[in-house]
Amino acid sequence: MTKSQKFWNKFAARYAARPLKNVPAYEAMLADVAARLKPTDKVLEIGCGTGGTAIRLAPAVAQWTATDFSIEMVKIAQAKPAGDTVVFKVVDASNTFDGGPFDAICAFNVPHLVDDLPQVLHKSMPT
Repeated sequence: MTKSQKFWNKFAARYAARPLKNVPAYEAMLADVAARLKPTDKVLEIGCGTGGTAIRLAPAVAQWTATDFSIEMVKIAQAKPAGDTVVFKVVDASNTFDGGPFDAICAFNVPHLVDDLPQVLHKSMPT
């Protein structure tokens, strides 16, 4: 387990309890992303945290695979009511993702945490 995984595992419950800082900006971001998705899309989310964004956007697509490298974050996400189009998985972004290729990849507030973002995206996109 990496130092970052240990940090996020330890911080998960406090993170989940924190209110959103800018609700209007978050709602605008959700609306913008939703407008770009199609009902037939298979979506990969890298760094889903506690799953709130995945739960909100997943009903608009065929499949939403929400991943995070923190087992504690994913446990919190899995405990939330979610529709049948979303699945939460513990996966490190540097690994290959099962279920691909994906039509869209979302990474909200995490690209700075991924060592080689272009390589991660390349492995997950259709060829």
